[in-house]
Amino acid sequence: MKVDRGWTVKALQEAMSLKEVSRMKKSLIVTALAASLMLAALSPAFGDETRTKKRQRRVERTEEAAYTAPAPAVHGPGGSFFAGACHHEERVGCVAFPIESNRDRFVSIEVVDQSGLPVHAVVLHPETRETVAEFCGKTAKPIFLPAISEVDVWLLAGACPAAAPSVVTAGRVTATFSNLP
Repeated sequence: MKVDRGWTVKALQEAMSLKEVSRMKKSLIVTALAASLMLAALSPAFGDETRTKKRQRRVERTEEAAYTAPAPAVHGPGGSFFAGACHHEERVGCVAFPIESNRDRFVSIEVVDQSGLPVHAVVLHPETRETVAEFCGKTAKPIFLPAISEVDVWLLAGACPAAAPSVVTAGRVTATFSNLP
């Protein structure tokens, strides 16, 4: 049996000892294995997909605002009819929180009244005045924010959606904005 350049297997074996041949085979296998591992680590098709995607970190900011009275609104079976505009500066009946960046995608809100009773709150779209969310005391889960410039939280006296009384005297509204739910 002939090998390239006229070398025969017997001639190769004579030229190199058996230890050298087995060492050469081992180093060839190790080199091939190392090269395939490097390719697998660099290639997203073989590597872990989470390496190629950056994991988003939750970014939060919290704001508080005080209120002094309920909103001038009537709450009925068809929803709420707001008899006036929200006076942001006076903090009567509603509070407004500005959206500061495109990271403010979700908001969790908690209303704590001096009476100690839950407060019925409605989050309205500032331009269309459509209801974005309605809750009693605090939101059950973060609210997705549509493309708006501020979050208006209206505080209603009367009854919560679950028929619990809603007493509005004075208190604080805490809004926690985040980029993830």
